[in-house]
Amino acid sequence: NFNRAVRIDSTYAVAYAGLADTYVLMPVYADSPSQESYPRARAAALKALKIDEHLAEAHASLGRVKLFYDWDWTGAETEFKRAIDLKPSLSTSHHWYSIYLRDVGRPKDALAEANRALELDPVSLIINANLGDTFFYAGEIDQAVAQHRKTLLLDPDFAAAHLYLGRALEQKGLIQDAVAEFQKARSLMGKGSYALGDLAHAYALAGKRADAKRLLDELSELYRRGASLETDIAMVHLALGDRDRAFEYLEKAYKDRSGLNDLEVDPRFGALHGDPRFQDLLVRLGLKS
Repeated sequence: NFNRAVRIDSTYAVAYAGLADTYVLMPVYADSPSQESYPRARAAALKALKIDEHLAEAHASLGRVKLFYDWDWTGAETEFKRAIDLKPSLSTSHHWYSIYLRDVGRPKDALAEANRALELDPVSLIINANLGDTFFYAGEIDQAVAQHRKTLLLDPDFAAAHLYLGRALEQKGLIQDAVAEFQKARSLMGKGSYALGDLAHAYALAGKRADAKRLLDELSELYRRGASLETDIAMVHLALGDRDRAFEYLEKAYKDRSGLNDLEVDPRFGALHGDPRFQDLLVRLGLKS
């Protein structure tokens, strides 16, 4: 629809911003390769800003590209702050800024922005789920679980809340409960890679190595077809006890500019923090000096 809108009116900045929003979410929800989706998102956002430099939505989308794809931490924060200055009521800007703050290790600020987004849009399912996920990254696991259960009261069939709840339950050591949540998330999303890496990871932690390896084969096949799953595959190899293979896929993720924005704060990679290879990767990402 956004493509159609810009074909009808090539000066319609809001449509270009909508197109940018669509592209930035495609690697997460549609198995679209990062190297295709994010450059398209950038082009659409820049086109929108060329038409209207005061369009907050386009600045927010550009911030997400700089965060998830460029690893341009300063540039990302600049864009999110600009979006918020231009339109303080835009909940998405606060939501995405909270992800940035989470990823650079500022959990208190991240929670403040996640809560602000929720104040602006209290019935948004993804913003409710994001608050729970922000608690997860801040190490507030019980609060994460409580928030995800609250989100599921709004909609029991919201896949992201099941996915994020599973991650929190896994951190509490409730692996079978986590498996059930990951399976529910997958059944709600249907085909594709959604929650597949999480389920494989949980199976590995539960000692179900054959199940974990079976799903790892599925992930690898989807990766070969173009899905940006390097960090998922790395995570599963790590849970199976193969650090070298985990680093092999983290290096692929670095080369492909795929998914490493939360590497330093994701507790599932915590076992690697003492490894010089991990610290070297953080330096190259610009997360460590």
